Amino acid sequence: MDFDNQMNYIEDSFDISLNEIIVSKKMNYNEVNSRLKYNNSNNDYYDILKYLFLFAIKNLKNSDIDVEYYLCHPKDLNSLIKKYGKNSELALGGLIVKQVMKNIGYRTSKFMNELELPFLYKSYNCDLLSLAEYESFISTMPSLKEDERLMFKLKRNYSKSFYTEIPKPFNGFTSYAGVTDPLWKYADSYNLYMIHNYLFDNNSNYEIDFYRTKNLTKHLNQRILLNQEFKMNYDIHKTLLEKSKKLRRKK
Repeated sequence: MDFDNQMNYIEDSFDISLNEIIVSKKMNYNEVNSRLKYNNSNNDYYDILKYLFLFAIKNLKNSDIDVEYYLCHPKDLNSLIKKYGKNSELALGGLIVKQVMKNIGYRTSKFMNELELPFLYKSYNCDLLSLAEYESFISTMPSLKEDERLMFKLKRNYSKSFYTEIPKPFNGFTSYAGVTDPLWKYADSYNLYMIHNYLFDNNSNYEIDFYRTKNLTKHLNQRILLNQEFKMNYDIHKTLLEKSKKLRRKK
């Protein structure tokens, strides 16, 4: 995909093709963070990293920053880098990776949807009724109600992504699909298989199996619900156990 001088996506520039990936430099999050913060004569990758950083910032909550301004004012760019990199050693690298992956997921899902090919899309759902029930339960226990960490975990547990065969809004995108994490997520692996099967193996003339994709979304969503229920109960149990230990130590 191509971008203009302001790191705005150029419409219709997205394409999927078979390529050979050549890795010229393997960098972990800490090294990305260091190379962005401390530019010097030995930093061969600063130029590409600063473009990736500005791309990430511009895509973070649809920020309207002036990319060309920061490229022409190194001191202000350095201040911006320090601002976003001060909280964690993983902040800058993590920010870049997250925004790049999110945009790839969106563009790929849009591309496959326009071709009317089967795909595992992601959407977002919050179980408001169950969340309200637990918040009501916790409200009767002042020590738990004041535990912000627990409340955050509860809301996160009841707000989960799920899979669908039909594209729906997700994280500010009109559609989204996972394609960047095939080693860890089955759905991402499946989507890459679908891309390869229908675009590169010339199978688009065969019968397209939407039924299999729909059944797979049901199966994956059932697994998500089971995992969600287990994690919610685990978080509650762990928090109550910690509270109990603190009370015993006080006594």
